[in-house]
Amino acid sequence: MNENVYKTIGLCLKAGKLIYGTYKVLDRYKKYNDLKLIIVAIDAPVSVKQRYKDFTITRFVLDRETISKILGRNSEIVIGILDEGFSSLISSGLGG
Repeated sequence: MNENVYKTIGLCLKAGKLIYGTYKVLDRYKKYNDLKLIIVAIDAPVSVKQRYKDFTITRFVLDRETISKILGRNSEIVIGILDEGFSSLISSGLGG
């Protein structure tokens, strides 16, 4: 992974354009449909992956440890990006 992706996610968090947590992200997506990108850890439980697999904006790319390290929290497995600019920067850094 590109170090710039990690920095961009951190900047997105500081800008208030990122939410995290399995249920928070899912509720936000279903209620407002304003998320631009959802990142689910590749080592997330199957039940979590099943909840997000049908959303076209979902990417399964980072592992749980990396997501938690970027956010400075323990055991976070789902993050949602609210800003189109951050979303495109992160997507391009992730290879797509």
